[in-house]
Amino acid sequence: MDNIRKFSDLYTRVTDEVSKAIIGKHEVTRILMIALIVKGHVLIEGYPGTAKTKLA
Repeated sequence: MDNIRKFSDLYTRVTDEVSKAIIGKHEVTRILMIALIVKGHVLIEGYPGTAKTKLA
């Protein structure tokens, strides 16, 4: 149970820090975190100037 709590705290800290730099992309941040955890890939699509490169 302690590992779950540590992971949860780390996940929260990382997403909070990303949210400070990237405003309004909470769902994308969540999906990117999941991909990072499972060592997967994500294709980020969107209009120019929507912080895709910064998220990557």
